Parts: sequence; structure tokens; C-alpha cells
Amino acid sequence: MLPDDVKAIAVPVLAHRLLLERRSGTDSAQDVVRTILDDVRVPTEDGSGSR
Repeated sequence: MLPDDVKAIAVPVLAHRLLLERRSGTDSAQDVVRTILDDVRVPTEDGSGSR
């Protein structure tokens, strides 16, 4: 799978596995997974990584 393929299925696959404490202003599980995906660099062959 290519990184874009993984990102495409990550939210529905992973979000239902998260149990979040409900507090005022807490993001949804889907938002948490999206934030992680946005912050993690995709490994590249030259080691530089990309987002």
C-alpha cells in the first residue's frame, strides 16, 4: 500500500478503536486520527520524510 492509501483508510479503521474522555472542546476520535496523520512524516527512501 502507498502512504496515501493508508491515510485514506486510517480514519475509519482507527477512530473506532479510540476511547476519549469527554471534556468541553475535546476533538472527536476522527479528528484525533486526522491530526496524527497530519503530524507524522511519511518515510521516504532518502530518509527526509514528507507529510
